[in-house]
Amino acid sequence: MFLRSKRIKKHDYYYIVKNTRTRDGVRQKVIEYKGRLAPVEVEELQQRLKTLRKTRNKPKRRRG
Repeated sequence: MFLRSKRIKKHDYYYIVKNTRTRDGVRQKVIEYKGRLAPVEVEELQQRLKTLRKTRNKPKRRRG
């Protein structure tokens, strides 16, 4: 997942987006609309998503 921005009439609007593979190719699915955010909020949200990606991609430990 990552943060995507769209510029509409001089304003940036933010979305949390996830890439999904289909038979027609890779598509982006909007997970959550965040709206207009302050720069501090954008940085904070990017850091949270980055740490989430790191924890999700860790390989599982085998037992025994």
